[in-house]
Amino acid sequence: QITSSVRNNNAKYIIEGEYANTIFKVEETSGDVYAFERLDREKKAEYELTALIIDRRNNQSLEPPSKFIIKVYDINDNVPVFVQKVFNGSVPEMSPVGTSVTKVTAVDADDPTVSGHATVSYQVIKGDEYFTIDDSG
Repeated sequence: QITSSVRNNNAKYIIEGEYANTIFKVEETSGDVYAFERLDREKKAEYELTALIIDRRNNQSLEPPSKFIIKVYDINDNVPVFVQKVFNGSVPEMSPVGTSVTKVTAVDADDPTVSGHATVSYQVIKGDEYFTIDDSG
């Protein structure tokens, strides 16, 4: 919500910026800002807009414009994906138990600063009687 201390019965709120009046719209009397599309943080994480309060009779500004940023909060909506389809490994015969065979890597597009959203852990689901995997892949 955009608010102002200006008391003028002819005042109206407007917003400007790249996504003003397309994705974001403002209710001109209350200053409530609404999103009219679903926002995806992985596509665009924040939007910068400018708020203005003007006199509807003459379109004159009633106070200086104010910039504001809408940040899209991440939800854990992406699953980790491997960075390649096949990982090949090899190991010399008679190697001691615990010898590294290969390293796999997966990535998650969610925000790594939000606890647990981009954390990747690994598990062997077939062949676990012969192989183990640690959290680094």
